[in-house]
This record gives sequence, structure tokens and C-alpha cells, in this order.
Amino acid sequence: MNTEAEEELNDAEDEEHHEDDAIDDRSSVSSVSVSTDTDSDEELDQEEVHLLPCRYTDKNCPFAECNVHKELCDICNKYCLVPGDTEEQRSHAIQCTKVHIAESQYANALQQSYDKMCNICIELVLNKRTREQRFGILPKCPHVFCIKCIRNWRKAEGIPINIRNGCPKAN
Repeated sequence: MNTEAEEELNDAEDEEHHEDDAIDDRSSVSSVSVSTDTDSDEELDQEEVHLLPCRYTDKNCPFAECNVHKELCDICNKYCLVPGDTEEQRSHAIQCTKVHIAESQYANALQQSYDKMCNICIELVLNKRTREQRFGILPKCPHVFCIKCIRNWRKAEGIPINIRNGCPKAN
């Protein structure tokens, strides 16, 4: 009976040891899967994975350069901030804010452009083929033209040059 109790105790210790190994394996796999790009639907993108702080906190950690050691940026939602480096965090926040503002301005401009119709061909500019989704902008002119139409207007012969270089809608 004593040997059976010892075997059960050893088995319990082995199970605990295997659970620790499983945890180690999972943490190393998650850090590897985050750093590689795959097309598998089973693996998540780095932005979708919310990693816990790495348990390797010593300076000899083999994963010391990975993003697991870094803190989450509230602006870009990426683990890219070095803990304790306030200057780097401030610099990153400034850069992130600039990028965020630029992206917001672009999205706003794109939203305002959806319903703009060319005053020559009377088509929505952004409903054209991708190559033709460009605006032809004339100085001091509030009208909208697609680039192809305004170029054709400017190439037209038989129209006086002062009219040709002006706004087709105003002339």
C-alpha cells in the first residue's frame, strides 16, 4: 500500500510537471504564431491576440525583443511601448496621433467624395473604373470633373484657348 501511495504521489507530481510544460509550450507557441504571418484561419493576427505580459522578465530572456514584453498603446492598440521608457512612449504617442489624424482626414475626404459627379460626363467619379477614379481640379473652380473628361476638354480643338483653360461648366 505504501508503494501505491508513492506511485500516486509521483503520478500527481508528473501531471503537475506536464501541466507546467503545456503552459510553457503554449506561451512559446503563441509568441511564435504572433510573429509569423500565415493565411490559416485557425491562427489569429497579432492585432487580434491580447497577450498577457511575458513571464520571462530577466535580461537573458530569449524573447526579449518580442512584443510580448511591451505595453499596449491605447491609440494604435499594438504592443509596442517599452515599459519604463517614458520618452519613447511620448514620442510614439505623438507619431500615433499624427497617423490617426491623417487617417481620419483621409476617411473624411473620401466620405465627402462619394457623391461627387463629373459635370461633363454626369457620372459619379468614384463609381468609375479604379483607374478613372481621379478628380480633375481646376484653380478657382468649385465644379467637379473626372480627370479623363477635363483632359479631353483641354485637348479639344476649335475652342478658344481662354475658354479651353477655364471651367467647362462656367463657359
